[in-house]
Amino acid sequence: MADFISGESLPDYKILNWVAQCNRRIVRPLDSSERNGLSAFEYGWKAVNALYKPFAGDSETKKLRACLDTYLDGEVFIKRAKADIFGLCGDFLSDDLTIPPSPADAHDTALQAKRYAKSLKAALKNNNGKAIYLLAHLLYIVRNARVHADLYMGSSAMVSASGRTIRKSPFHHLPSITLELCIHLLCGKTKASRPAIQKLVKARTDQLLAEIKSNLAG
Repeated sequence: MADFISGESLPDYKILNWVAQCNRRIVRPLDSSERNGLSAFEYGWKAVNALYKPFAGDSETKKLRACLDTYLDGEVFIKRAKADIFGLCGDFLSDDLTIPPSPADAHDTALQAKRYAKSLKAALKNNNGKAIYLLAHLLYIVRNARVHADLYMGSSAMVSASGRTIRKSPFHHLPSITLELCIHLLCGKTKASRPAIQKLVKARTDQLLAEIKSNLAG
């Protein structure tokens, strides 16, 4: 608490807990379902969702954009997360990721994700300010696909078009990108420094790890 000064506000505990749940799965994934990155992403996105929900807009994506415009320094965030974002684009654009012919929703979602990944990669290379919006939309596509089970490329063992087995999840860059996004948004909302927010996230993450250790011991 001492890291917070006048004019700064503590983040909502529920949001902070979701960010810590995301971080915990990065620090110590418990099984294959957590190692592929989707579980951590889901918890991080709960926090993002809670942050943009109060904004005005006639669609979820417009609310999300308004939240980014209000709380996020897009240039600073992109600079910090650029390597992981490039990695995420590469995963979606890889020839190893085949587009499922069916069901139709999964086919359309995969195509849409690939299109956004291609545009995002180009925007990153050109230092285009629209990169943050393209990334947010790509993350939103993945979130919707996960909720509606339209995208099933996230297993820890996939078979490529050539028939060889790939052990790396195409979503392994998602957790770190989403965690960084959450931290930056919380900084913008609370006016607190990045180290102060990181300290809070780490403290709650340590609590979660201690609870796991206690449960395993008991």
